[in-house]
Parts: sequence; structure tokens; C-alpha cells
Amino acid sequence: MPGIIRCDQIDLNNVEVINLLLKSLSDLLANQSYCFTLTVEGKFYFSTPNGPLTDDSGWYIISSGQDNQLIYVGTASNLNTRLNTRDGSRDNFANPQRTTDDVRNIIKKFVTIGVWPSLVVRIIPEKLLCQKMGLTSPLTKRDRENVEKVVNLFRSHLIA
Repeated sequence: MPGIIRCDQIDLNNVEVINLLLKSLSDLLANQSYCFTLTVEGKFYFSTPNGPLTDDSGWYIISSGQDNQLIYVGTASNLNTRLNTRDGSRDNFANPQRTTDDVRNIIKKFVTIGVWPSLVVRIIPEKLLCQKMGLTSPLTKRDRENVEKVVNLFRSHLIA
């Protein structure tokens, strides 16, 4: 149907639901126990030295450590392996056959050459967001992707 955002549990066509989502996201992002140092090891790997993170699905926001500049919003089926890539993947950064570099590769390179001397990552565990909103976990892929888009759109308002 034209003019309707495609959703499952999280109805982004309803302003009350959007306001609840933004409040829930803000509350979770304000909790310092979901904030971690993010480093780059060996040019290819992300690591959270003050982790490990939860193995749950959820979202993450990478920002520079100096000025809190918001750099990247992502979603993960396992936050720990996504942000501790020695346990997960190298984002194909070491593959000489790659034809392009995704944003995560560019972030790693910029840290390595000193554009951003340090990074911070804030995580939003899916189970906790669902609890705050009174939703059933797990969310569908569509809802996860929609939440990622909302976090990206409102990221400057969600983290002070």
C-alpha cells in the first residue's frame, strides 16, 4: 500500500510508537554500561578491550572518542562477534580481490592512519529494547532494519 512504511511489530506509521521507540533508544544509549572502547587491531580487526559484549542481536553506534562525532550505525545478529571481529569476520578487508570497501573498512583505515585516534561504540541489545517497548523478541529482519534506519536518522538527538 503506497504511503505506508512496511513494518511488523514496530509500527513506524504511528507517532506514539515512534516516540516510545526514541525514548527507549535514548534511555539505553544513556546507560554507560552499554558504552565500550572500540579499537582496531592489526589493521583488520575491531576489538572491545573493555568487553566482551553480549552475544545478543542488536544495534551499535560507532563514534569518535575525542569529540563524540557519530560515525556509523549498524545492526548485528551477534554484537560481540560483530564488534570483536577476530571472533567473527574481517569485513573482507584483507581480501585482495575486493572491488570496493564498505564503511567499516574505511573506519578501520582512518583509525590506523590517525584520522580518529580513538573510537567508542554504544550498543543497544535487542532484548532490552523489546522489554522497554513491551514487544516480543526476536524482532523480524524488517523491524531490525527499520530500527537501524531510525537510529541513523535520529542519532544526533539520541546521544548527547
